[in-house]
Amino acid sequence: MLVGMGQSGNQQYNGILLEGPGNTIELNSVVNTGYSGITFAGESCLIKNNYVDNFCLTVEDGGGIYTWGDLTKYNRRIIGNIIVNGIGTSEGTTYEFSTGATGIFHDDESANVEMADNTVANCSRAGIFFHNSHEMSMKNNTVFNNRTQITMIHDPISINHPIRNLTLDNNILFSRISSQFLMEIGSITNDLANFGYFNNNYYSRPVDDNGVIYSYYRDGYGIWQYAFYNVDGWKAAYGNYDQQSKASPVKIPSYIINGVNGGNRYANSGFNSNTSGVYCLSSPGKCAVSWNNGGKLDGGALQVTYDANGGNINNVGNYIDIGPVQAGRNYQIKFSLIGNQPGKTLKAFLMDGSSYGHISETRYFNMGTSRTENEFMFTSPVSTVTTLLAFENSGPDCPYWMDNLQVYDVNIAVANPDDYIKFIYNATSNAQSYGLSGNYVDAKNNLFSGSINLGPFSSAVLIKQTAGQLSQTATQRQANVVSSQIVQEAEDSKSLSVKVTPNPTRNTLQILLNAPQGTQKTSLSIYSISGVLMKNVPISSSTQNLNVDVSAWNTGAYIINYVCDGHIIYKKFVKQ
Repeated sequence: MLVGMGQSGNQQYNGILLEGPGNTIELNSVVNTGYSGITFAGESCLIKNNYVDNFCLTVEDGGGIYTWGDLTKYNRRIIGNIIVNGIGTSEGTTYEFSTGATGIFHDDESANVEMADNTVANCSRAGIFFHNSHEMSMKNNTVFNNRTQITMIHDPISINHPIRNLTLDNNILFSRISSQFLMEIGSITNDLANFGYFNNNYYSRPVDDNGVIYSYYRDGYGIWQYAFYNVDGWKAAYGNYDQQSKASPVKIPSYIINGVNGGNRYANSGFNSNTSGVYCLSSPGKCAVSWNNGGKLDGGALQVTYDANGGNINNVGNYIDIGPVQAGRNYQIKFSLIGNQPGKTLKAFLMDGSSYGHISETRYFNMGTSRTENEFMFTSPVSTVTTLLAFENSGPDCPYWMDNLQVYDVNIAVANPDDYIKFIYNATSNAQSYGLSGNYVDAKNNLFSGSINLGPFSSAVLIKQTAGQLSQTATQRQANVVSSQIVQEAEDSKSLSVKVTPNPTRNTLQILLNAPQGTQKTSLSIYSISGVLMKNVPISSSTQNLNVDVSAWNTGAYIINYVCDGHIIYKKFVKQ
């Protein structure tokens, strides 16, 4: 298969394509397909106990299991399948970035499908995608390590087919890293509360449980309204959804602080008498910052208010000067927060005070009527003379109060989530037992020690219970990555290497690979410094020279992950 090459049309490169009533697709292994693994249409269909691996290898916008239309067809079931590794590639298209691959994809105007006991993992788009679909049931599924675990979108492609009567019950949605959403829910109108019945689900992102659910809709003014919720905030905002659902029972560290360089970089940390160094901005000017000594937090506090009279809803920006930062340094930000309404969100990020460009990823914090203590970490991709710590929210969500703002230059070791999270699946017709090193809990807080038994075509996502410390392997690995060195596991030979040039780069990065003779399996991926997958680069064991266009990427540091027969090399480069 050649990426981006081949015939046009939606039904090319499928592993299995079956249309018509009364069909059963069962106990198949569908591996390495250019487009969708299994595509089906028709009434009274059963898709059961299939294993689908490595799909959308040459094109994108497909699924491990894919269906569309069939509004008047019934008794359609997708039961007990294992679907992993949806790749997706934009080569040969006009897209700048890949739209990716989805595990189970219910495309335009799909209806009347029951999904139960499926496992979906490692897809570059969504684990399960409902696109202008209705009358759907999703129960007892496990969805892990996809860009978004579940996506529900009503868009203008099918204006007259909003998402309705969708049941989500007792599913495990598990994000491995902080950039993965557990749910994306969006609509062209303000009808998210009418999508269906959601309850008894397990929303687990143990590395960071803020901003795990992403919602958006177009309001009566034609303006798009966006929100990011933790599980409690989601429940408060949409009281008919997920009232018995739960967040992760265990948290794992995203980093460990090994040292602090100097004191607090923001002198007015306690807001004891004024709001020096803070300003507010909205368009038109409807926001204000002031000093509050009414005991909202710890004595004095920063207060942000908004004039809600007249006009459209505006966003409010609260900007705080934290001075210069240095490229490659790590900065920890901590603050206390309280709002006056439940289920609201405050987003935070860093800006260059000269260009006003973002120099960090955006983080999301739940803002409600109870006090919260919050923190986040960022590694600066550039050096700045002036840096602004930005907090933004929707104007009507004000007022809110902030206190105890701390900004520290720190030395850290970034945790590898794979030191704590274990994903296991059984894609056979027989029960299997799997050994465990230590104690683990699953998303439902069930304890497993020594081993776990999995039935046929089932899976588990486990969190190590003793996840208090970074392993030495993870600490050493990240230390090498931060210092821009090639990271080699102990067993790697000298004949395995990665070189990049130019570094830093602005447009095209040349990657030079050297693999030992006889290498069987290789892969290469590029991640942002925060763990976001930027690109899966198709390679073979004989690949030696690659050119990757990074001209459209944000400035900052990126990590190349080169895997060769189980050995791993990490290489850092900087995009200017």
